[in-house]
Amino acid sequence: MKPASDDKGVYLLSKPAHLLWFRDTVNNVSADIDAKLTKDIDLSEGGSPSHWPPIGKYISGDIWDNGYAGSFDGGGFTVSGYIVASADVVSADDSGNLAAGFFGLVGQSAEIRGLTVGGVVSVDISGNTDKIYYIHAGGIAGVSIGTITNCDNSGKISASGGKFNNAGGIAGSNAGTITDCTNNCAIAAYGGHLSEHDYAGGIIGYNMDARITNCANSGDVSASGDYKICAGGIAGYNEYVYEYEYSTITNCANSGDVSASGGSDNYAGGIAGHNDNGTITNCAHSGGNVSVSGGHDNNYAGGIAGRNNGTGTITNSCWLASGDLEAIGGGIAVSADVVSLDAAEMERVVTTVLPAKRTLSVEVGGSAPALIFYPGKVVDMADYFSVSGDISVASPGLVDISRGWPCAVSGIKPGVTAVSFDIDLRGTDFSDKNNLKPLAASCVTGPLSFTAAVGKVPVSGVSLDVTELTLNIGESKKLTATVKPDNATDKAVVWTSADPAVAAVDENGKVTALSAGTTVVTAKAGGVSAACTVTVAHKKTGGSGHGCAAGLGALPMLALIPLWLRRKKR
Repeated sequence: MKPASDDKGVYLLSKPAHLLWFRDTVNNVSADIDAKLTKDIDLSEGGSPSHWPPIGKYISGDIWDNGYAGSFDGGGFTVSGYIVASADVVSADDSGNLAAGFFGLVGQSAEIRGLTVGGVVSVDISGNTDKIYYIHAGGIAGVSIGTITNCDNSGKISASGGKFNNAGGIAGSNAGTITDCTNNCAIAAYGGHLSEHDYAGGIIGYNMDARITNCANSGDVSASGDYKICAGGIAGYNEYVYEYEYSTITNCANSGDVSASGGSDNYAGGIAGHNDNGTITNCAHSGGNVSVSGGHDNNYAGGIAGRNNGTGTITNSCWLASGDLEAIGGGIAVSADVVSLDAAEMERVVTTVLPAKRTLSVEVGGSAPALIFYPGKVVDMADYFSVSGDISVASPGLVDISRGWPCAVSGIKPGVTAVSFDIDLRGTDFSDKNNLKPLAASCVTGPLSFTAAVGKVPVSGVSLDVTELTLNIGESKKLTATVKPDNATDKAVVWTSADPAVAAVDENGKVTALSAGTTVVTAKAGGVSAACTVTVAHKKTGGSGHGCAAGLGALPMLALIPLWLRRKKR
């Protein structure tokens, strides 16, 4: 089903059929079309996840001319209910590279932003290594040489069975730019006895001449195999190859367990398993265990990097001191401000700030924090960040944004709008562990962006001033309904009578008795209701047939006979 497009030619995706059309068009017709999600999309079928061939594929032997080449705006929404398995991957290149994720290959000119994915990517090519050598499995993309920003993965990722297995929460392999992204699910890379390397990272499995900035991982990361095994909280392997390129990990935080096992050389690090000529700065590992085991030749475990070698540099970073690990591993280019901290010290650490949610829900008249920081629990963030420049709200009448901590979003009226603003972040200065403080200079500037969805304040309760009422036929009584909370968006009350022939009720709650019997009058607001039982009785008229007024008996009548009449009878 072809979706509608806006005035700029961007396709607006709100249904599974729209996504299917978009994927097939990218893979078979035009790779550079643009799209935007306008709703969450669940791809499951009959309660089970559907199989998803990725968007963007290899066409020629040159990776730089392949893959998705457009702009995809997730709008803060989520795609879920799918699985990417070996049979779903649409193609591999001439060198045996297989790319698996919601996107397969994100090309050099592509940009993916504001997308949350919840599908499972599980690729195992055991027994098929005669044609496929490299597996790249990631939540957003198998391979990215473009730009991925403000994205989140919440589905399990695994790559196995190849000679080279790369798995990452955002991308299996990255030669582009990854910024402001998070992963919160388990990542695993493992091979058989023929595997030559297995790289697993909370954000990227294999980061080559690429940049990772302002990212956080909370999922457990594991790698195992036969030869070179690397597992890192952010990147499994961080490699800088070409003089004119870069390979940096900056302002990132990990809180997941990291393990590497089974190979001849095992490398596990809180941030990177192996930092090979790359740069790591302003990063923190505050998670659980960093462990290696079973190495035939070498086992390296580090709070920041399992091994740091060549011209690799690690500066202004920290890890939570726990267990037995080699603080940095091999290598010499490590500055003095790379330190271990205890739990209390770690709670005062900030390395990055990210949107609290890709889609932030807030009620009319309510508010919610727009940002979350990693990895500590600093009470006052005012010294660590500031909002610079104007705050961009696509629909200003829907929300208001405060500029100071906690940088809250306030709902004005129902609707959905995009929000973006620049952040000047000053990460923690680790040069003196006894005097942890923000850096004097800003270490990174946003922008951060997310979607704000303002919803109605729901009705929580309805009560009536009377719950039982007795009326005579022809009488009326007005009931009063109280709706809570006081700031409920829609406090309109709908009145109904279970038996209108007994007692009718109007739109204002006025009950009129019509015939003898019993009925229930209900006041309903926002799906919540309260009830009053109404009993209608006949009016008492006449007496016993002796001409007495209703309600007067014989004795009262005698009292009315004049005294002189009674005396006359004597």
